[in-house]
Parts: sequence; C-alpha cells; structure tokens
Amino acid sequence: MDRGSLIKVPPGWDCSAVIDEFLDSYVINPFGTYFLLPTSRLSEEIRQKTALKGVAVITDNVTTPEEFASGIVDKYGGGVALLSDEEAKLVLSGVVRKDRDALKVLSRTGEYSARILNDLYSLFGESDARMRQSLSEGMPDSARIKVLERLKSVYEGELMAKGYVAPSGVYKAASSSAENFCPGRAPVVFVCGIFSPSESFKGFISRLISCGADLRYYLPYYDNGSVFSDRGEWLSLPEKVSADSCAGDINSGDVGIKVPYADLFSGNPVAVPGVRRVYGRFPSFQLEAEAVAGEIASLIRKGADPGRIAVGLPDLAGGTPLLSAVFSDFSVPFSSSATLGLGRYPVIHAAMLPLEVISGDFKQDSVSELLSSPYFVHDYDPHLIATAAKKAMIESGFSDWSKLAGLYRLRLEKISIDSLPDDIKRKGAEKELRDADILSDFSRVYLGILKEADVKDTVAGHISRYRDILLRLGFGSSPDFCTGGTSGCGDDDVRYAEYLAGLFDRLSAGAAGDNGDEVTFKEFAGFLYSLVAGMRVPSVRERDKVQITGIQELLGADFDYLFLAGLTDGKIPLIPRLFPYLTEKEEQVLWPKKKRDKISREKFNFIYALIAAEKGLYLSCHDEDSGSPAIPSQFLQVFLDSCPADEWILADGAVSVSGSLKDAGRMLSAGNFTPVYSPALCDLSLNSGLLSPASLADRINTESFCRTGDYDSAHDGILSDPDIIAEIVRRFGPEKAFSPTALETYAVCPFRFYLSSVLGLERTEVADLTLSASERGSIIHDILFRFYTEWMKDSSGAPGGGDIAAAKELILSLTDEVTGEFRRNTPAWSSMINELTGDTGFGKGIMERFLEEEASFADSEFVPSLFEASFGTERPGISPEPAVLKSLSGDIIRVRGFVDRIDETSDGRFAITDYKTGSHPKLKDITDGKALQLPLYLKAYESFSGKRGVGGFYYTVKRKEVSRKAEIYDESESELFSSFKKSRSKDAVFADIVNRSVSYACLYADSIRKGIFSPASEAGICPDYCEFKFVCRYSDFRILSQSDGAAASAGELKEDS
Repeated sequence: MDRGSLIKVPPGWDCSAVIDEFLDSYVINPFGTYFLLPTSRLSEEIRQKTALKGVAVITDNVTTPEEFASGIVDKYGGGVALLSDEEAKLVLSGVVRKDRDALKVLSRTGEYSARILNDLYSLFGESDARMRQSLSEGMPDSARIKVLERLKSVYEGELMAKGYVAPSGVYKAASSSAENFCPGRAPVVFVCGIFSPSESFKGFISRLISCGADLRYYLPYYDNGSVFSDRGEWLSLPEKVSADSCAGDINSGDVGIKVPYADLFSGNPVAVPGVRRVYGRFPSFQLEAEAVAGEIASLIRKGADPGRIAVGLPDLAGGTPLLSAVFSDFSVPFSSSATLGLGRYPVIHAAMLPLEVISGDFKQDSVSELLSSPYFVHDYDPHLIATAAKKAMIESGFSDWSKLAGLYRLRLEKISIDSLPDDIKRKGAEKELRDADILSDFSRVYLGILKEADVKDTVAGHISRYRDILLRLGFGSSPDFCTGGTSGCGDDDVRYAEYLAGLFDRLSAGAAGDNGDEVTFKEFAGFLYSLVAGMRVPSVRERDKVQITGIQELLGADFDYLFLAGLTDGKIPLIPRLFPYLTEKEEQVLWPKKKRDKISREKFNFIYALIAAEKGLYLSCHDEDSGSPAIPSQFLQVFLDSCPADEWILADGAVSVSGSLKDAGRMLSAGNFTPVYSPALCDLSLNSGLLSPASLADRINTESFCRTGDYDSAHDGILSDPDIIAEIVRRFGPEKAFSPTALETYAVCPFRFYLSSVLGLERTEVADLTLSASERGSIIHDILFRFYTEWMKDSSGAPGGGDIAAAKELILSLTDEVTGEFRRNTPAWSSMINELTGDTGFGKGIMERFLEEEASFADSEFVPSLFEASFGTERPGISPEPAVLKSLSGDIIRVRGFVDRIDETSDGRFAITDYKTGSHPKLKDITDGKALQLPLYLKAYESFSGKRGVGGFYYTVKRKEVSRKAEIYDESESELFSSFKKSRSKDAVFADIVNRSVSYACLYADSIRKGIFSPASEAGICPDYCEFKFVCRYSDFRILSQSDGAAASAGELKEDS
C-alpha cells in the first residue's frame, strides 16, 4: 500500500473509523503506531475510547504533536537535551544580561528586566515557528533589528554549543532526528484535527514522510475559503476520500450534502442541525452569567447530566472568576479548564512577597503587604509597623528603615512624658515610644533577614538562600511548606506550593541553561518573576460537573447542552497584537498573513464549537463589563443572520443564594414574615456570635426608620454624647492644625472626614492590577519637583524657548529616575511611562508638553521659587509651625500643608500653583467653600513671608491636557496675568474669595468640634473614588426627600459664614 495518504474530513466528522484503523495498526505494531491530536483533552478521550474497545494503548502513542516530537528528540536526538521553558529562559537571560549595548537599545533605562526577557523569548519562539533562518532577513535595516538578530544568533549559538533544544525548536530538532527514528520501525502516524499548523510543524511532518513514515493525515476541510484555507498541498501525499464521510466529495468542492454551520462566513446558505438554538443579550456580564447559571440549574433540575453541559468562553482566563462566583451562588457544580499563571494564586503570590520587598528597595507598602500576609507567621502587628513607619517618615530603602526609625525614637525621647498634662496623653506617648522600639527591632531583625538575600550569586545560590529566608520569616516549615501537612493549608495551596517547590528544586540542582554566572539579586528576582508568571498549573478536570472551557477547546467535543457566553467584539475574534520590538511592517515580513491566519483559526474554532451541541445551543453577549461598554461579536451577528434562534427567556425557579438572602431581607423589612421561636437557635446566636433576632430587628429598624428623612441622630453622624464631644474637642481643639485637604473632605462629606480623620479608618489595601490615580499623581508631582529643584540651581527662571532641548534632557532623565524607583511590569505602568516620555509614537509626551507650556510664559514676571514647600510639618520647608489664619469675624484656625509650587516677582508678589493630574475644582467650588487649597495657601504664605498673594493657578498635567490656568487672581493685577488663561470671575472679588475661604475653614473646624459628621448634604457630589463607599449610608433619593427646613438651614450656615 502507499506510504501515507491525505484524507480531508468535514467539520463534525465522526472519527470512530480512524480510531478503528489506528487500533488495527496498533495491535500489529504497538511500538510503531501513533495517533496525534491537537489537544491533551482529545488525546485523553481517544485513549478512553480505545480502552472501551478492549485495547489499552501506551500514553506516548496517543498524544499531541509537541509531545510526540519531544519524545523523538529525547530518544533519537543523539544526546541533545530538551529544555523546559524556564531552562531556555535561563540561557537567554545570560545572553541578554551580558549585552549591555543591546539593553540600551531595547530599554530606555538600559537595565535588564523580566519584561525584556519575556518579550525576546516570545519573539524568538515565533521566529522558530515560522522557520526563519535569520530574523533580519527581509527586514528594514535598523539598529534595533541588528540587536535582535545578534541576540538571537548568540542565544542559538549557546544552545547549539551545549546540545540544548529550546521548546520552540523541538519540531526542528525532531526533523533532524527523524532519520534515526523511522528506519527499522516503519512507523504509522495518524494525524487528526490539526488546523493551520506552523511552518516548523509542516517541516517536521514532511521530514517524517521523506524518512519513510506511513503518515495518514486527516485534514479538517470544507469548501469555505474564508475559514478552511489549508488544502494540504504542502504534504505531497495522495488524497483519499474517507469511506464514512457524510459531506460528499469535499475535495472536489461538491457540497451537495451540507455540513451544519460549515458555510458560516462564506455568504452561502448555512445548514442548521435539529438542535434548539437560543440567543440572549444582557445589560452586563454579571447578568449574563446569572442567566447562564439559572438556565443550567433549571436543566439539571429537569434531569440533565451536569457532565453533559458545557460553557464555552472566548476569554477563559478573564471570564472564569465571575462564572465561578455566580455558579457557586446558584449551587451549580462546575469544573473549569482555565490554566492561570502560577503567580496568580495567593500562596505563590505570598511566597514572592519577600522578593518584591528586596528588589523594590524595601518600599513601605511592600513591607506592609508582606507583614499582612496570612501565610507568614510572626509576632509583629502589621498596622503598628505601618503606622510607626509613617510617623518616622520611612518610604523606602533598607538603610532608611534603621536610620529613620532610630531618629524617630530620639525625637520621642526628647519629649518629657511626665510633663504631659493628662494621663491619656502620657499613655499615648508611652505607647508611641514602645512602638518606636518595636519598629527599630523590626528594622534590624526582620528586614535584616531580607537584606541577606541582596547579594550577587549564581541562580542556584540565590534559590538556596531565598528558601532559607522564607523559612526564617515563618513561611511554614519550608518553601514547599504546604506539603508538610502541618500548616492547615487547603488542598489548592498544597498543589500550587508543590509546583513552586519543584521549580526551586530544578533551579537549585543547577538546571540546564545555568552556566554558573553570578547575577545580582534584582536580576535574579526579575528572572524568577518571569518563570513563575509563565508557569501554568494544569486544571483538575471533574468530568461529572458542568465544564467551563475555552471555545478553542471544544474541537471534537460533544455535549448535550452548550452555552457560548461572552461573545463580544474584541474577545472573539481576538485581533493579535504586534510582536515585541517589531513594527507592523516588520511583522509582515516575519508573518505575512498573521491577522488573516489568526482570524481564520478563530472562525474554525467557532464553527467546531457550534457543532459540539447535540440538544441545546445557547449563545449570549452583554453590553457592559466592569464599567466598560461592549458590543456583540461580528461572529455572533453572522450566526444570527444565518441561523434562526429563539429569544432567551430567563428560567423560572432559578434561585441563587444571594438572591434568596435579598428576598428574605425585603420580606423582613416589609414585615412579611412569621416569627418562629427556636430555643436552639437563640442559644446558638448567643454562644456563637451570630445575630440574635433582637439584633436583627434593631438593624432593620435603624435602616428603615433612623436612616430616613433629615440627618438628626447619631445613626447619621450627628453626635451628642458629652464624653464623645469632649474627646473630639480635645483632639480637634483650637491648637489643631488642619490641612486644606482635610477641610475640603469635611466640606463635601463630613461623614467621610469622620471615618478617616476621627475614627482613623484606613482604606482596605487591594492588589492594583492597574495604576491608581494617586500613584500617577505622586509620580508626576515628584518628577516636576525634582526638575525645578535641579533647574533653578543654574537658572534664573523657567526654561525659555531656547532652553527646551536641555530642559527636555533633564526632565526625561528625572522621569527615568523616578519611575525606575518603582518595580512595575504591567500594561498600565508601561503605558504611563510612554505617555510621560512620548514613546507612544503619537506625538509629544506629557513632560515635553509641560516644558513648552512653561516656555510660553517665560517672559512673565513670575519666577518659580519654592517647590513642595511645607509648613506646620516635620519636613524642612517654609516653617515647622502651622500658619495661624484669622477670619474677618475674628475666628482663628491653624493650617498646615505642602504647596506644590510658589512663583514670585521681584517686587514681593507671589502666586500659588497646584499641580493636578486629574480634574481640578472650578471657581464655583472655591466660592462655595469646597475647594480651599489655593486661598488658604495664599493666606498662609503671606503670614510667613510678608509678601502679597495675587493669584492661584491650577496646572493640569495629564495626557489630554497640559495647561496652566489662573483660577483666582487679583483683578488689580490684570497685566501680570495677561498671558495666562483665566477663569471668568464674574462678580467674585479676589480678596472676598480668600477671606470667605478662611471663614469657611473656621466654620468647618467649629462644626467638627460640635460633632456634626453627617453624610453629604447635596445630591450628586459624591466622588467615584471614595474609599468608604461600601460603608456609607448616603442616598441621592434621601437628600431630595429631606425637608425644606433642612435645606434652608444649610443655606443659612453658608450665608452666615
């Protein structure tokens, strides 16, 4: 018989015949017959089917092409060593770290990072898949391409010299080993379901054929060129029509017998099977997930087998967390095939925290996160350490922890505790001194252990030291602590810790690729981050539960009921991004038809997913996800245009746990319940801390009666208890120095001030996957502060037009310096840096635009003079004492703060500038007493300097706008402000604005001392970013329903001020 054949099979083709053919050959030649399938799941299912036929096949004989090729290289490769991803990255890491010139081209800072390693590894791997002999072949000539070519050449040379094969090169190595594998074995290789393979795979298969393998290639094909572009010509095999094909002669284009869904995207009529099709479009992904869960719960109640139900998602990793939560809420048993990076799991994240602290220069927030982790056992109070560190003004730096903690204690020692006026203050001072001692001990002992890791060593040496440090920090009994069974870890923690321990073992044993070079701890940290992030943890599939899977994994699957959810544009089809370091033109050289090939594959996966449903097919999308708008996928629209579907009607009787609790709460609130006395329940509530019936009723009364109408009780923050008021007066009395920001908080929402400044509640820290507005603002403020501090050393004013080049060089170097003090490697972080520097390719960066804005006012009489000028604080500045301000009515208030910038004229006039990286207050906010910074800082600096304040600027510094605007200014100084943008002051007089702001500040301080801490008193003014939004009882509806008397009273307070 012929040695090989090409069989084109249509979508939905039953592969039972090829299984029988494989078994016939396997029985005769068990060590030379192989069955290659696109996924491990399909391989496992085929092995199960062969077992049911009475033949137990060897696992290596029914596998994926990658595993098959790896097996050939391992046994017939002549002694070459197959590397894991982490080992190959170790080789590449050594190459990149040594090439400092390359780092200068690939990174603005010229420093090695995990991002550079991952990007290069991805790019070189794709080059291998495309079978490129040279990365630069056909590319435009540039320094960047030359650097990439040099790195790739050295990397491949290192691999070859040591007999290593990287994962991306396994097909190429297997091709070279085929001549040792095939002779005498007469291998018979069945390949089934492989769509749009890589060039390296094609080369491997062609080599097997040329070496004598009997290769039977079952090619997914249908006469629909927009999807099935691979006709198999590259195989050079004789075509054979499958005896059991139900699609007619698909090789000749005869489609007299239509294949269900196969004509989608072709413009031809589409055959549809006798499967019920349902379509639903929901307002949000949350509601879509609840609809899916409700329908599945209904099907299960009607007798459907959970294991015969599947949910396919285009974005499995992104959608699984929400679906998992909702399915649990609806009591739907499920199993997800999502494979997340190892670093996404809490126990692994915890194990990386010391790495974060050390490589991030002991930043205070990183240290706090480490101490707060439940996976570390120690005797330190995280809140105490964080509070004491803030008082000691510790931000980062190992030496600063010990030095500033010692200085903090010295300051406290100078206070004569015995001379303090009352017991409360004496006890407070004694506690603060004890806390300072604890902070000093913590800095010396705990952080000292961490500092031991910050040395230069081999990778194996770093791993050994890091494991020891984890043990000494109380991370269980060892780095693989959960495996010991003594820490009370859950099963998942045990499983993930074993993966990390395995990685540590491989690296400690001197993994292939480790040439013994010494690296800094920061370089080691970046390398380890890269490995942990890239490691995938295989999911544990429970076949008797509802399967949550990716759409691409439904190839060859069959389920009674299939739900394809989250079908929104941008998720399916997923348009591929550019390869790292390549332009679009360069990428076209590497992979000319990349977008077309990727979209064809997504169409292929979509069609095969549709075919997997045997009884019911449900398709759905949503209009919003986490606040971002979404639109239906084009694929979904094509399906609906061709295949009629019923409207999705929400299932009756689908009840979630949270829904049941909400319904019960509504019934209790409305009084629609019958109390049932249960002694056992009452005893349980008393002894276990559960809510008693009386407590439950009291809470309902509070919400339904006390927190309605006007703000008039302690439930709304109107305090009246004499002891409480006395304590507030003690803390916020006349000697208290307020910051304008705190007073502004009170002006907008007294309740928010109460929670933060009176109770001292802090925002719950969560891991930010994006960059917060406050972080962005702090970075930009720091850059501008450092810029003008340096610039004014050698200059007499703001940079003019002729100074832009020098100023740009300085500000960009400072931008690198400031951002380099953070260890971030997220899309949001990279995007922000590009926006600052202008590396986006879309115009000038924020910093350069700032310089141009400054240059446009260089002829102004205003000269930048003071920056981050503080008063009333322990930091060096204008004065350590607060400013004492007096209102026109004689009231006194003390104010402290930091002024971003003060510009002065030669004759003693000045203006305050406040940098804003988001939106800024308007003139009306200032006149209404809700924005106090500019006027209070004007009055404060007047009191210290004796100079005359004439205006206040808001300086907007953000991507969409860089501009300076005089929001308040002295009308008599119109010439001085003639070149600046100005607010329309209308009837507002500068002196009146400033004086009224002082009166407002005095009024707020007086209200604080009276215990008035109600929620906001106006509708629609709550900010989106409030840290207390989950505990606040503010309601727009309640404000609108409050009495006219309350509103009138508020108005009188303002007029009186």
